[in-house]
Amino acid sequence: MKSKAITIFVAIIIVVGSMALFARYRNTASLKEGVKSVETATTTVQAKWNVYINTKYGYTLQYPQSVYIQPKQEEERLPTEESASIEMGVRGTADVGIQIAAWIPYTYQTTDKIALEHNRIIHLDLKSFSEILRQKEADDKNSNFPKKKVGALEEINFAGQKAYAVTITGYMDGYGSDTFRRIYLDGESYKLVLQFSLKGELSEQIIDTFKFIK
Repeated sequence: MKSKAITIFVAIIIVVGSMALFARYRNTASLKEGVKSVETATTTVQAKWNVYINTKYGYTLQYPQSVYIQPKQEEERLPTEESASIEMGVRGTADVGIQIAAWIPYTYQTTDKIALEHNRIIHLDLKSFSEILRQKEADDKNSNFPKKKVGALEEINFAGQKAYAVTITGYMDGYGSDTFRRIYLDGESYKLVLQFSLKGELSEQIIDTFKFIK
């Protein structure tokens, strides 16, 4: 009788243990399936984004199909992939306002005072270059924007390298946003300035895809 009771007890333990293992397996499988679904959805979203590659200045970024990208007006004759200055936006909204400009040395009229100063600034170290541009922005007064404020220069890590950034508020950037951010980067033979609206999240999501290409 005692032996039979032990046998029943062991059988119950085995059944309960098996049920617990099965439940754990189902939970793990469900979790993995959920992660896989999220990864698939993310991949699908990224697949819908266009890829911009600037072959002349060596960088790339991604952007949704709703966003336009074009050279700045003064460079309309250049292909977009070779432009030193591009702009991105969504027509009819201020949610995206992105400008990327390469600061390159002047190779003509190099005796002109403005050209000389331009070339001098470009050859400075990145921190000095960034601070001069930040200060120029702070000194640029406009009575239409009495609440304009230029923040302090911040050292950040961006696109895998050291960069500097500043936040500007209370001043329209030309895209309908009164709050935007500038990031200053070192290229091989130039400096790069990225400006983007902080209104909404799409501008930041696009800028986060920025990468240098070798």
